[in-house]
Amino acid sequence: MSNTQIAPESVDRTPASVKFAGDTLIINGSVHFDNANSIYEQGVSALKDLKTEMITVDLAGLSQSHTVLLAVIVQWIRRLNAGQRLHLVNVPAKMQSIIQTSRLQEIL
Repeated sequence: MSNTQIAPESVDRTPASVKFAGDTLIINGSVHFDNANSIYEQGVSALKDLKTEMITVDLAGLSQSHTVLLAVIVQWIRRLNAGQRLHLVNVPAKMQSIIQTSRLQEIL
């Protein structure tokens, strides 16, 4: 019997940030369980005064993300004003697969 151990996935600790450029919310760095609440709060702060109907969320600057980022994005959607929508762009392939498997594409 083999005694092989699987190493835990390494976590990229590149600081994560959220910023706005026009009507685009840009997420940079690594979003993981340790900083997800901070990213959520940064996004809520940025979204609260926006009147734009379609808000783009650009994920091109992610160095690493976990499924927790999807939970953060779903919570942002719940906080939007009536008539507003988030549109994700530059979604990493793994995250796109999770979105499709979870049938979240209808709200994202």
